[in-house]
Amino acid sequence: MGVFGKFQARMRGEVSDEPLRAYRRAGAAVDALMGDVDQRRVDATLAGRSGWTMDRSAQVEALCAWCAFVLQQLGDATLDAHEARHPGGFVPEQTSEQVMAYYRAVQDWVRRGHEAESSPGYRIDVRLPVDVPGPAGAWRERPPAHLEGMRRAGETIGVRAEAAARELLQHTDPAEHPGATETLQALLARARASARCVEETWSAEPPDRLRTDLERELLAALTAYHHVGQLAALPELIAAQQTARGGR
Repeated sequence: MGVFGKFQARMRGEVSDEPLRAYRRAGAAVDALMGDVDQRRVDATLAGRSGWTMDRSAQVEALCAWCAFVLQQLGDATLDAHEARHPGGFVPEQTSEQVMAYYRAVQDWVRRGHEAESSPGYRIDVRLPVDVPGPAGAWRERPPAHLEGMRRAGETIGVRAEAAARELLQHTDPAEHPGATETLQALLARARASARCVEETWSAEPPDRLRTDLERELLAALTAYHHVGQLAALPELIAAQQTARGGR
């Protein structure tokens, strides 16, 4: 982008995307953490253990890696969606705030993952399972890139969540873990239904009413898949969810 283009971007209230790209490059730490988790899962399988019987610290590390992965995907996809529409290295302030919120949270989850790996007695400092974060502040102008980013990220997250659930379910004995299969399948059904609704009604430039509906269904699909990934990583959460539902 030339000098005049940069001037116009600043006049529109846009800011440089370079800080976001720096955080994106730091996302290599997520790939490294996911690689460590995958290797520990392979080692556990070779030792005859499953997602249910792995060391708890490894399970917590896997959950942290999953949460970091989800947030990294949301940040990357939103940035890519904006760049596809408006190349040039500048983003609306709202988009900068949203993507930065995703990326900063990534760093927190990577830190927790490393702490869990190095400390067998590590206790996570947030209530689980966590939800997908909502908008960072009010989406005053509701940039289309935010919606497109959620959709793109949801496709990748959904594939990984489905695979994680399949792997855990293959080693789930209904007699030993009653209701676990049903709990995961219910979450998957919820995610698939919302994702299907989005695909059937998708519009790149939706009117306000449709956009509101798309946002709701995308967030529902993302949240359900996010929960599936967390439960698959730390299966004790399945029983905790069942207990919580039973108490209501």
